[in-house]
Amino acid sequence: MPLVGWDPNRKLVPMIRETSDLQFAAYIMALEHTMLGAYRDGRRVIFQFSIDDEEWQELQVGWSSRTGLVIAFEFAMAEKALKSLVHSPHLRSGSHHETDVL
Repeated sequence: MPLVGWDPNRKLVPMIRETSDLQFAAYIMALEHTMLGAYRDGRRVIFQFSIDDEEWQELQVGWSSRTGLVIAFEFAMAEKALKSLVHSPHLRSGSHHETDVL
């Protein structure tokens, strides 16, 4: 019996997704997504994740509509780690091709 709502033809292709929003990145990490890396773009830090289209949209909706739930401790630890990264002198400037892998 097939799973309800499951489409065997749907392709879940993870893509590199980027955000400069530290709290959104912490939210993503609190939901157990691993950050691929980060780099500086001027004064901003860009955080990178490998997430497929559908899940990326779900994450954005959950974050922007304030309906996404995470464990507070996990969010706090992710935010703390990201803040340390932002203030690190070792984080390089670059692009998605020159990423500091974490």
